[in-house]
Amino acid sequence: MKIKIIIASFVALLAIIIGLQGSPNVVNTQTKNQTSQNTFADSASIPAPINTVPTSTQAINNPQVAMDSQALNGLSPIERIRAIQQQTQLHKSVLKDHEQFSRYPEGNNAIAEDGQDPVLQRYEVDERTTLSEDKTKGLTIWADKKFYLHNDTVNVIAYIQDNEGQYLTSDFNGQLLDGQQHVITPINFNTMGNGQYQAQIALGDFSSTAMPAGIYKILIQSPQHQLIDAVTFTLTQPDIELTGEYKEHIDGSGQLVIEAQVLVASANPYYVQASLYSETGKAIGVTQSSQTLNAGLHWLPLNFSGVMIQDAGEDGPYVLKNVSLAKVTIPMMRTPLLQPGFTTDSYRLSEFK
Repeated sequence: MKIKIIIASFVALLAIIIGLQGSPNVVNTQTKNQTSQNTFADSASIPAPINTVPTSTQAINNPQVAMDSQALNGLSPIERIRAIQQQTQLHKSVLKDHEQFSRYPEGNNAIAEDGQDPVLQRYEVDERTTLSEDKTKGLTIWADKKFYLHNDTVNVIAYIQDNEGQYLTSDFNGQLLDGQQHVITPINFNTMGNGQYQAQIALGDFSSTAMPAGIYKILIQSPQHQLIDAVTFTLTQPDIELTGEYKEHIDGSGQLVIEAQVLVASANPYYVQASLYSETGKAIGVTQSSQTLNAGLHWLPLNFSGVMIQDAGEDGPYVLKNVSLAKVTIPMMRTPLLQPGFTTDSYRLSEFK
């Protein structure tokens, strides 16, 4: 979505350059995109376009030029760029990007390659490595998830390797800290027998008062090797969950709508992101949306563009593979990764549009 805003702003900026003398329409476009255009405020100068809108002097001397100028002034920014007869590579690049990011409805994006599912990427584990001052050894640490519920167990792994990749023995000290850097509890690490060390934190051992939802830090240090680093995780209370009930249809605009039933615990704005795959495992695309929901049961529509499904080139059935639900707060209260595996009917590509 952010990329779409940037591209729209870039298009508007080029249109302003093209219409160098300015016009009421161009000025209005600049005002509407003023916030997004700051992205390009410090960028390198853009090459002067060919066949720009004629100057006022040219218009006076040539009535036909004046007519062409008036016609161009009535066009949208992207249409003004399309109207350029001798387009530069920059013009062509902007037009190509615009076609790509305006091909699908708002909130829909194709997954270009397997393994690049945006839903999965939200849950990728952060592995950190800190080197010693002399660069001869490094401490590597990670937690097995980014988001945990109150009854989950946090698994933390740590190890030290020298610059030849050999594991080094170490005594690790750990502490669980809250958002204000207060120590909640010390953490003990035990060897796993393969050069790595593990600590476990049973979140259910702590009351919701002692550990409310929020971001927490695990501080890990090896006094023996003078190395220290930390990993963070979110103890989440999303207040929304899938019930396991689904229904589907193709709507009047030719898109696939999968409705997922959710149970909401409290009235709040909520966000959903979900990815669709073919039955053979080909990644098709993602949809995302947000809305305010009251406590209770709701049917949450997941709209997948028919054009996006056609571009994937495979008939149904389709699989709702990965889902992320979140209560919109600071920090974001996201559910752990959900993989419902719901499979649709056997639709034909020709049914979508």
